[in-house]
Amino acid sequence: MQGNWKPLTKAISTDTEKMLVKFEIPQLFAAAANGALHGVAEAAFELGTFFYFRNRDADDAKQATRWLTAMARKGSVVAQTRLGASYIRLRDFATARDWLLPAARQNNAKALILLGRCYEELDYKTGARLAYNRYAELGYDRGRRELLRLDGLGSKDFGSLLRQVYANDIEAQYRLGTAYLELSRAAKTLPDQEGLRQFGLKWLRTAATQGHEAARSLYNEKAQQLMNEEEQHG
Repeated sequence: MQGNWKPLTKAISTDTEKMLVKFEIPQLFAAAANGALHGVAEAAFELGTFFYFRNRDADDAKQATRWLTAMARKGSVVAQTRLGASYIRLRDFATARDWLLPAARQNNAKALILLGRCYEELDYKTGARLAYNRYAELGYDRGRRELLRLDGLGSKDFGSLLRQVYANDIEAQYRLGTAYLELSRAAKTLPDQEGLRQFGLKWLRTAATQGHEAARSLYNEKAQQLMNEEEQHG
């Protein structure tokens, strides 16, 4: 009589082994998985990073958020950025924004561009504009392109003007400031109007503090108008 003498596989007896099998995690990450299950933040970060880069589906994004959180809470900019990106993959833009903000405040380039996307998805163009602007100020041309797209400036041939702005040309900064003040007058909602106006004033102030007299005069005029409005509504 011939028996069925197939080799027996090793019994799955530990939580770590169960995790490796369930999520198809390579044995290379066994130590990270074991540490993560025992509350070691650095090990959890390594495991979360595995899921972040594998990125096969929503389950990987969910596991990434689970394991990256500990290091993000400890202030790791890389963990915060990857955690935000994982929440974007899950289309939870509000939570993504909350994790990206501290990384963006540290001028992390990837966090800034992702934060801009979150703000757009949350219909907050003012936040998106400031994120893309900061990205451009760090020397990334994509930030300039995103501003052109966001505010519809591409059709108005503002590309070269923005290049001059981020090259610290004060005349270009003055022209951009006046252009945004003009855009604010055509805005359809009060929040958009205020956001565009504030962005325009930012560039007028930048030019004025570097000696552009027309920028200083216009900035002071608009600032006085704002002060008068606040007093009337106070």
